[in-house]
Formats: sequence, C-alpha cells, structure tokens
Amino acid sequence: MRNAVAMCFLVAIAFGIVSCSGSNTEQTTTGPPATTAIETTLLPETPPTIATTVPEVASVRALDWVPCGEAECAVLMVPLGHRDPAAGRIGLQVARRLADQAQSRIGALFYNPGGAGAAGTPFVEAASAWFGSELLNRFDLVSWDPRGVSAGTELDCFNDPDEFLSLDPTPETTEEAADVTARLRSFAAECAERSGNLLPHLSTMATARDMDRLRQALGEEQISYLGQSYGTALGLVYATLFPDRLRAMVLDGFYDLDAPLDELLLRNAAAEAATLEKAMVQCAVDEHCPFHNNGDPSGALEDLLAHLDLDPIAVGDTDLNLLRALDAIWWILLQDDQSILMKALARAQQGDGELLASWSEFDADNGRLGLRGWYAINCLDRSRKQRSMTEEEYARIVAASPWLGTDEWIDNEVCRAWGAEPDPPPPPAPGDAPILIVSATGDIATPLASGLELSRRLDNDSLLVVERNAHPGYAPLLWTGVVDGDAQCVTTAVHRFLIELQLPADQSICVHGRSQPLPPGSIAEIP
Repeated sequence: MRNAVAMCFLVAIAFGIVSCSGSNTEQTTTGPPATTAIETTLLPETPPTIATTVPEVASVRALDWVPCGEAECAVLMVPLGHRDPAAGRIGLQVARRLADQAQSRIGALFYNPGGAGAAGTPFVEAASAWFGSELLNRFDLVSWDPRGVSAGTELDCFNDPDEFLSLDPTPETTEEAADVTARLRSFAAECAERSGNLLPHLSTMATARDMDRLRQALGEEQISYLGQSYGTALGLVYATLFPDRLRAMVLDGFYDLDAPLDELLLRNAAAEAATLEKAMVQCAVDEHCPFHNNGDPSGALEDLLAHLDLDPIAVGDTDLNLLRALDAIWWILLQDDQSILMKALARAQQGDGELLASWSEFDADNGRLGLRGWYAINCLDRSRKQRSMTEEEYARIVAASPWLGTDEWIDNEVCRAWGAEPDPPPPPAPGDAPILIVSATGDIATPLASGLELSRRLDNDSLLVVERNAHPGYAPLLWTGVVDGDAQCVTTAVHRFLIELQLPADQSICVHGRSQPLPPGSIAEIP
C-alpha cells in the first residue's frame, strides 16, 4: 500500500538510496533485422542539424501500391540510420486513401495517432470510421507504421513479458525495491540484447525524417498534418526540421518534449489526481453510484488498491495486480463517461476483476508492442541530463498523484538504463505555417497546461479548449452529439482550419456546441 514508507522506496529507486525507515541492413531489410548487442557506452550526443532549405533526396523510390481496406498500401524504404547510409535500409508500411473529390483535392493530410509508436495505417484503411467526410472529400489521407512497430522492424524486448507486468509499482521494503529495479534494468538489457541494432535509430528525430521521405515519395511540395497525443510532438519536430514543407498543422493533445522533465511529470500527476478526485466526488454524492460505499468511494479505492497490491485477483490466465489495475484506471479516466470506472471498481471490490482488467492495455498484443515502442522512442527523446531529477523534484511528483503517478518513475528508471544514446530534438521552431492546438480540460495524458504552455511559446497558433474528459479532443465519429455538441464544435473548427486555413479565435472554448472566448481569469487558474 502506498504510504510514507512506500513513497520513500520509490524515491530510493530513482536515486540509489539503499535504505528507508518510517512507521508507516543496400542491405535491404525485408524481415526483422539481425540483432546484435550494442555497447552501452556510445559516442557523445551531438546537436541535431536543422534544415531550413530541404534538398530532395534522389534515392527516394516511387511506391508500389496495393489495395488494403478502403485505402491503398505500400512499403516505403528508408535508411536505418539517416546519418549513416551504410547501416542499410528498413521498410515501413504506409497507407493512403485518395480524396473522394479529386477535382477539389487540396493535397495530402498526414496523420499520426500518437503512442509513441502507434501504427497509423489501420486508421487510413478504415478512414470512414474515424474521420469526417469533409476531410476525406478534400485530402488524400496518409499515415504509416513507424520504425520499431512497422512489420519487419518490430522490437523484440521480452523473454517473458510477465516478468515486467507483474512488478510491484509501490515497493515497501529494500528487497521489493531491489526486485523492481532489477526487473526494469533487465527489461532494458533484453531490448538491447535482442534489438540492439535498431535501438539507436528509433527517435522522434528519425521518424520525422521518415515523414519527409514519405512526402517526397508522394511527390508533395507541402503537407498538412494532424497529430494526436505523441503525434503532436512528432509534428512539432517535423515542422522544426522541415518548416517549408508544412502547409498547416493540428496538434491535438500536446505532448511536450521541450519542457523540463520534472515540470512535465508534475503537470501530468496533477491532472491525474484532479480527474480521479473529481470522479470520486461525483460518486460520493450519488447514492446510485455503483462504487458509492456509503459516501466514501475514495477510501474504498484506497482499500481496493491496497488489497490488489497484496493479493491480486485471478482473471483468466493473468492476475489483476496493482500495476494492471492502475493502468486500467488511467485508461478509463480518459473516457468522458466515468460510470464505466465505478462499475469496474465495484465489481473488483466484489472479487470480479474481469471488467477492470479488460481496460488494461498491457495484456493486449498491441499493448505489449506499444509498451516496447513507447520506451524505445521516449528513452531517446530526452538527454540523460534531462532525466536527472533531484530527490525533492521526484518526491513532489509522487506526492501529487500517489497512485497514478507510479508509472512516471518506472518510465524514468527504464530510460536511465536504456541501451542506446539519446537523440533529443532541437527546441521547437516550427516556421510560419499556421497551427491549431486542441486541448481538453480533463485530459490526463496530455494536460491542458501543456497545450497552454505551447500556445504561449508560439506566435502563429490558436488554442481551442474543449471541456471534457477526453484524449484526444478531435474524434468526429466517435463522440458525435456528446456533451451538448461540444464534439461537433471541435470537429467544425478542425475541419475549417485544415480546409480553409481559418483559425478560430485564440484561447476559445467549446461550450454548448459553440466556440466562445475563455472566461476572463480562467487561463490564470490552469496550473
């Protein structure tokens, strides 16, 4: 159970404290490249080169398209190392859905769904289920499966995934802390041993360069871009490296690679704690809430999580342990309907963990692949110096979100042991293309505070806020008609911007289906 002692051990893991006290490959690669172990001591980090005038790459080949779903698919060959052509090449799966109205086609709209490391081709192959007809009429929709995830380039990091997924995120003894640290370091070591030749080449910088290779292969002078979650960070890096190649960009749910790590993690922890607390307060005043517990759902949640820490609930071939439960709660909190969370918690309280476990991404095949992709990309996107936090900074993050904040220290510990040198992007300098930033008030993955901070840094942008627990904010066919039309308000603003290059008024909020200025003083209240 998370208490003062457990918190001390979390800090101990991060800072190497030993005790706590308290009462309480042309070499073309068509399959997975041969893996070779890599040295953990590599060359010093070098600053990235920013291209303001981008030369075309003569070696980009035309794509051979074949039908796939409602789209067409191909394999884009790219250098394994963009700065090292001798390292060979890899193939990335790409998909394109041509504009329905060819006569009024605007151009190519590149889409990245996030992750880091999420595959984009499934969204294009079933585009009519995800995107509004306004966009599909006017744009060729284009996406790709990024390196490290795309078929034939998948990372291999696990001997036994359960060795990672069964760790205790709240160690309370020296032995437990040592076990957690050993498992995290073992995971990083396995990735290096099994996929070492890939690891140095999976940064956001590399994927941004893949994007421009794809643009060239399509013959597009410029692209429009829609990025969600991590895809916003990728878009901003692309705009910084290739500013002249961008027509317009939507960043929906901003993931901030430029902020100091402790500041970013504190933002996330505060958003997680606030959203969870809001859900518990709403349940406490509703006698019909499934997890009401005589008006004390917060206390009941503490008891349930403490129980799962000591005695996981068997669910099929796995256990609903504390790590999986926290992961499930995090994912449910991204939904606008919190009744799902209360039903899942109530059933788990009665010994039935199936519903809660079903929300954990860890045990799905795509979840396990995403777990590897997340670390492979995230660990390269910040320098080792950026990952050096003080004990006080780390303690503040843990204190801000005592339960849901556990994954933050796990991420950082894995990255500190990662077997490839970081390749962090330069500070954002996206050029003159207009940018629409979309942020949701209840987004715990990419908090509103991050979108606000980006808006403060940029001059050619507009910030649109939607009042909803949502991640991301733009999902035209998923939330149509929800929350008094606020979803349609966001959809209209995004479509109008991408098609007409018309930005909504800066610092607007979608309320009752209409965009209007944020109330005076409300920005100052955002942490």
